[in-house]
Amino acid sequence: MNPESLGTLVVSLVLAVVLLYWHLWRAVTFIKPTSVRLEIDSPGATQVPGLLDAADTQLRALGFAMIGTHLEHPRFTSALLNYDYAHPEKKTFATLYVGPRDVPKLYFVTATANGGAVLTANYRRPGANQPGRYLSGGLEGAAPDRLFKAHLRRLEEMPAVDTDLSIEGRLAQAAHWFKDIGVGELRQQSAVGLLWTVGAFLIAGMAIYRVL
Repeated sequence: MNPESLGTLVVSLVLAVVLLYWHLWRAVTFIKPTSVRLEIDSPGATQVPGLLDAADTQLRALGFAMIGTHLEHPRFTSALLNYDYAHPEKKTFATLYVGPRDVPKLYFVTATANGGAVLTANYRRPGANQPGRYLSGGLEGAAPDRLFKAHLRRLEEMPAVDTDLSIEGRLAQAAHWFKDIGVGELRQQSAVGLLWTVGAFLIAGMAIYRVL
């Protein structure tokens, strides 16, 4: 193998590894959404990190109480720690987490009839609308009070139903999203990662083929 071919192979393999490091977990999630492991982290949690203090205070002012934390752990990447709240009167969960670049992320989710749900986030989402079953969208950068008002307006189309508002109930709702109502939206979120993963394997494969 001449030095030029060796250099090309090394660069291609390094590029492929970098792409896989960033995107393989998304590809796996696209192919098998239920591969994301869900577990209760701390059922008695009452505090959030400093980055989430302001949102925590606003949620409590809206009538939410913290019920604990849960982990969402896709394969081949680190777990996401979620801080969960419940509003008994509105039958709604709220979930806070620290997103990329240390930006606080918040979404509300409410169970509706026939195993459905309404989900409203303060960040951009692909969105989904399954009439009578699932309604999802985002108001990028919205404050908790404004976001909650928007969420309640959307519930007029699909009223809330009684549900278990404990941390166990929240985990069950999350599991239902990953295996049923959220699959289409999740795959939209993960599609680009799948393409990059396929590209990484092609780059590595072509480099090895040329050398051989």
